[in-house]
Amino acid sequence: NTHEWCAPGISSEMENLQAIPLDDIAVVMRAHRNGEAYSVPRAADLPEGDSVRALMEAQSIKSTLLLPLMHKAVNIGFVGFDAVRRERVVSGSTVDLLRVMAKLIAGIESRREADRVIRENEERFRSLLDGIREVPVQAFGPDGTVHYWNLASQHLYGYSAGEAIGRNILDLVIPAELRSTVKHRIAEMANSGQPLPATEDWLTKSDGTRALVRTNHAVVRLPGRETELFSIDLDVTDQRQAEAAVRRLALEKETLLKEVQHRIKNTMNTMVSLLALQADALGDSEAAGALHDAGSRFRSMEVLYDQLYRGDTHNSGSTREYLNPLVTRIVEVFHNGAAIRVTTGVDDITLDAKRLSSVGMIVNELITNAMKYAFSDGRHGELAVYLNARESDVTLIVEDNGPGIHAPRKPEASIGFGTTMVRALAEELRGTIRFENDHGTRVVLVFPQ
Repeated sequence: NTHEWCAPGISSEMENLQAIPLDDIAVVMRAHRNGEAYSVPRAADLPEGDSVRALMEAQSIKSTLLLPLMHKAVNIGFVGFDAVRRERVVSGSTVDLLRVMAKLIAGIESRREADRVIRENEERFRSLLDGIREVPVQAFGPDGTVHYWNLASQHLYGYSAGEAIGRNILDLVIPAELRSTVKHRIAEMANSGQPLPATEDWLTKSDGTRALVRTNHAVVRLPGRETELFSIDLDVTDQRQAEAAVRRLALEKETLLKEVQHRIKNTMNTMVSLLALQADALGDSEAAGALHDAGSRFRSMEVLYDQLYRGDTHNSGSTREYLNPLVTRIVEVFHNGAAIRVTTGVDDITLDAKRLSSVGMIVNELITNAMKYAFSDGRHGELAVYLNARESDVTLIVEDNGPGIHAPRKPEASIGFGTTMVRALAEELRGTIRFENDHGTRVVLVFPQ
């Protein structure tokens, strides 16, 4: 029992009605849970030993009418009308009037309870925000007047809560050149009830210095209360400066890499040119051929190097982007290159730089051999390079339609440097290599992907 009104001359029973066991009024509670009134016109009509009759007689109540207080179909209490001087039978119209009064009381009580819950939640929420020392949070109305200012806001901007609350957020931290923009943002959020995406602005501290602040926005609307806007801030000054420094370093590194790449390419080109000049000076000799072969191997490494340092990663590359231009450049070096029809079918497989280099060196040796021996008489011919991946293996095929491998020039019996290097590179790839002689020469390399 929380409230009581008594007519003149009627004593209060409020203190006697505290902590009554619900079992004693079970019949009343059942009626009220169903939204029904409970009426007793004559207490004497209730059975002897009835708990409700005992309560009425203890208070000298002759008649009673108990109406439930309902909120959203839930019983939140009741209001009772007791007659203690004489028995009374309440008419239907009076009951209807009293029901209206009960609804008004229920509405008031529900609103009071809702307000209490809101206040408790608000206090809990603001206590939580006060305890967060790293995240500045401010709350303000649609006109910009500050309602809340946590300790982290003081640390960032230099104003205490006492100095900030009641002042306008625009005057506190927004620089003059941004006030019109921020004022428009506040109005837009207050009118729509929706927060804007996060913003980043240079905001002003109490000492006049500025900080780059990333602000997330929130809008809170409660019935009967003014819309409240929240700013959740993060000082990103150091972070953005560090990011800018990283970008500068990355740009410097990229510039340096390009310069180094340019110099290495020039060095490789110079070495290839010097080897070619020396080979030409030696004429048609075995030494000249060896120098040409060395130049071709440098060219293979140059193509790989160029691909790696043009890409986003420098430790792996595409077989297609590497082998297609490599094949073209090797064939073009030979005087009879224009007479050879070249076919390539290379899958786009990513290999690490070391294995990609090994594959390129093998292709270089095999094509060089084909150009030197299969088409040495200057006749027209066909040369094909295929590379594909099947399940866990990669297969490389280099074939030509030349005269084929004839004894005694079988690679198995050869001890030439090129063949020795091809076999060594195949072993390095943990692969197998075989030479076939069928309407030309066909070399097949299989290695794990």
